[in-house]
Amino acid sequence: MATQLEGIKGKFILSLNATPEVRDIFKAFAVEEVPVNYTASHKVTKLARELIISNCAEDFRHVTMKEAQNG
Repeated sequence: MATQLEGIKGKFILSLNATPEVRDIFKAFAVEEVPVNYTASHKVTKLARELIISNCAEDFRHVTMKEAQNG
């Protein structure tokens, strides 16, 4: 996927689980880690980390952590 994204002419933004492997695969792009809450059927929320990966980081850098958490 990273190879295909390197060749696109447009902008992209992608969210994946925050793992060392994902960081390594997408190291050619802007990567920002954000906290997320996973909820299933309105039950217990699990705090996790996601990586926001993009070739247009300047377009999403203005989003604050609080905004990212609230979706």
